[in-house]
Amino acid sequence: YSQDDGRIFPSSNKSISVRNALVKKCELNSWTFSLNTRIVKIENNNTGWLLKSDDGGCFIAKNLVISAGSPAWKYYNYSNQIFNDLKNLGVKIVNPLPALTPINIKNFNMKSLSGISFENASLSLINSDTKKSIYKNSGDILITETGFSGPLALNSSWFINKLKSECFLKQECKDFELIIELKEDSFLHEFDFHGVNLSLSNAVKNYSSLPERYIRFICGDFSDQKASSVPLKKIHTIINNMYKPSYSSSLINNSSFENAMSALGGVS
Repeated sequence: YSQDDGRIFPSSNKSISVRNALVKKCELNSWTFSLNTRIVKIENNNTGWLLKSDDGGCFIAKNLVISAGSPAWKYYNYSNQIFNDLKNLGVKIVNPLPALTPINIKNFNMKSLSGISFENASLSLINSDTKKSIYKNSGDILITETGFSGPLALNSSWFINKLKSECFLKQECKDFELIIELKEDSFLHEFDFHGVNLSLSNAVKNYSSLPERYIRFICGDFSDQKASSVPLKKIHTIINNMYKPSYSSSLINNSSFENAMSALGGVS
């Protein structure tokens, strides 16, 4: 079956089904496999390819396809070796960066809300100097103990990791701000809380689709105060923080391949 973004999954929803289909097709075409064989050297003798394995074996082929995984693979050092071999063969390698990673925040302020998720959120990166948007994506997002995960965070991480890498390597990258916009109950910004005898958190809960635990956390010390006693300007600030939490780039941790599901870069 296919999803709206074009991705296609087997009906079993298991990756082994894809693997089995590929193996079956290979066997039908009389292909053979040499498993648990580590290639340690690749040579091009102008008429074809010569591959040498760590057990002293040799493979000769007219054409060569290399699918060695990425540094996100558990055999990280082997991936590095393959990249070095390819460089020696004249293949251009783009410096690999972690991709499909969680977004981890230093001293994350919402770790107590771990497990809460939001549908149809959007994530924007804003240049701190020009205030212009440099990236935007949308999807579902999940609060974790260290930051954010879920499809939106994972799918946006490659761009964030790229920016953080440029800052780290060149020390000249401009700062940016990460803004997460939750599906908004817009009339809350216009609602007059004067005369409302409910606590601020209960008043917001009555007119919001956000989880109660999240609302109480963002309302903080004002959570149990009567809504009518809280200055309207303060309420608007709380509501803005509730629907648009933001973090400066300096608070976003650099990601590593250890928590990456994939890699950006590799063979050009």
